[in-house]
Amino acid sequence: MPSARHALNNQPSLLVSGIQCPCGGGSCIVLATQSGKNMGRQYYRCPLVELMDQ
Repeated sequence: MPSARHALNNQPSLLVSGIQCPCGGGSCIVLATQSGKNMGRQYYRCPLVELMDQ
């Protein structure tokens, strides 16, 4: 179950899940598709992705 809400840049609200990322980077972030035929579908992202982009 989601435990906290975060807003980053212009992205929609993000949820931090209780699911641990396989890389060991912490709890996965839950996002939802904002367009297309899968609009609203949720998916998980590694919490370290933004740190790697910097």
